[in-house]
Parts: sequence; structure tokens; C-alpha cells
Amino acid sequence: MDLGLRRSIIGVTLLAFLILAGCSALQLGYRQAPNLAHWWLDGYVDFDETQSQRVRQALGEWHGWHRQTQLASYTDHLALGRRLAAGEVSAEQLCAWNDTARALLQPAIERALPAAAGVVLTLTPQQLGNIEAHYRKRTQKLRGELLPADGDARFRAALKRNVDRMDDFYGSTTAEQRRLLEDGLRQSPVDTATWMDQRDRRHREMMDTLAELAREQPDVAQAQLRLRQVVERFNGRAPVGGRAQSEAYAKATCELMARLHNASTPAQRQHLARKLRTWEDDLRAVMPQSVAGSPSGGVADGAGGAGAVSPRASSRVTAQALPDSAAPATAR
Repeated sequence: MDLGLRRSIIGVTLLAFLILAGCSALQLGYRQAPNLAHWWLDGYVDFDETQSQRVRQALGEWHGWHRQTQLASYTDHLALGRRLAAGEVSAEQLCAWNDTARALLQPAIERALPAAAGVVLTLTPQQLGNIEAHYRKRTQKLRGELLPADGDARFRAALKRNVDRMDDFYGSTTAEQRRLLEDGLRQSPVDTATWMDQRDRRHREMMDTLAELAREQPDVAQAQLRLRQVVERFNGRAPVGGRAQSEAYAKATCELMARLHNASTPAQRQHLARKLRTWEDDLRAVMPQSVAGSPSGGVADGAGGAGAVSPRASSRVTAQALPDSAAPATAR
């Protein structure tokens, strides 16, 4: 299992689109998010002028809403994660914390769906081909990186990726943590090849849906409904590999992350806390002043217990499995 998965105490703190290139770039990246998102989407689709204007307007409106209404919840949850990181944790605490983190992202997805549906209905066969070509190119590169023919080489590469992530978040990796990582990778219930196959199936379903919508031209409400179903497949609420496999993988990942964190030294936990605090501060810096300066614009240190959830966060918690959004490193 890969430390990049959202089931880790550190993985979810990325909060999807917010962490674009590390904490030092968060403020700049978030402020430029509409332009960056348009650039990324256009690279896949190659919008015409009308589509481009429509996408830019939708991204700008979404970003304004998001900045005004969502960031305070994220800083609250990062603060809760930072307090969890200060002591020992259980697998159940990590799973619950990460479930809440994913729930916090759902309003942003829902807000984007109406505009996304409108744009999808304008896609041409050429543009759908552009998306497919980009995916094939990316997948070829990913398979080369994650699935070398030699099983031992695949395992060593997976271990290195995970050690590098430990070093990034905790500042270092001890010999005991490296042993725990090796054991966890060997025992993971999902291997990299299976994850890649599931990723391909999700992509095929998405492309089929986009093509059908562009061809059938339903109304926007129906298009939005069908896009939501695709999103649910991608984010794990309708797991490709089956509910049992998804839950087993999530449970195993939480258990591994708890073991790794509980084996950390005081210096490592301080390093992680500083990283999380930097993200909190960077998010507050991009909030509107009226939000950042309000009592709800972040949870004060010591407010509530380690397992507490803010009213804003807890109102959005749902019982759902997390997505396999990052490739598991196990090779069996």
C-alpha cells in the first residue's frame, strides 16, 4: 500500500487540488487556481474559443465561492490532524479522520458539476480523442514507472517511493519504520497491477459516459446526474474492485499508517506538526479577511480533544470508503 493514499494521516492533508506543488507554493497556486485549472484542462481537451471563455468564467465563479466558504473547514481539519499527530493514534482514528477529510471535499465537487455538465455537452469527437490520447500517454509512462517486469525491482522501487514520502512528512525514516513499510507492502491486499487495471476500467467508463452525453445531448440536469455517477466510481463510493476489496485495503492502510506513526520519534512528530501548521497558515493567508479573522476561521490549539471534529466538519461526515486515488506500491 502506498503512503500517498488518502487513508494515511498525512495523505489526506493534501486536500486534493489545494496542494499543487508543496506547501511553499500553496498560496501562489491557490490564488492562480482558475488559470492553472484552465491550462490543465485545455491541455487535455483543446477548447475552442467559446468553450474556453465558458470554462474560464465557471472556474472563476467556483474559485470565488470556494475561497469564501470552504477554506476555513480545511484549516479546522488540518488543526485536528496536527493534534492527532502529536501522540499515538489508532487505525480507527485515522480512518475516521480521513473519512471526514474526504467528506469536506464533496461540496466542492457538487458545486462544479452543473458547469462541468454544460461543457461536456459541447465536446466534439476530436476533443474526446484528445482526452483519450493524453490518457494513453500518461498511462504508458505510469506503467513503466510502477510495473517494471522484474518483481524485485518493482518492490524496491515501491519501497523507495514510500521511504521518500516518509522522509518528506516526518523528516526521516527509522530502521523500524522501514521494516514496517516492507512488511506492509508485502502484505497489501491490492497490488499495483490490480490498481492499474481498475484505473483503466474507471477511465473507460468515464470516456463512454462523455461520448454518450456528447452524442445524445440530454438536458443539463440529466448530464449532471450521469457525471455524478462517474465521480462516485472514481472516488471509491462505487469501487471497481468490489466493496469487500475496497474496505479490506482501506483497513490495512489505516493499520499500517498507525503502526508507522506510533513508531515515530518526538522529533519526527514535531516535523509533521510543523508541516501541517504551515499548510494551515498558508490556507488562512488566502482566505478573505472576513473569514480568516472570524472565530470559525480555524480551530485554536487545544480546542477540543484529539478526536474532536468541528461542527462544520462533522456536519459533512459520511460513512464511505476512500478512493484508490494513488497507486499502491505492493508488487506480488
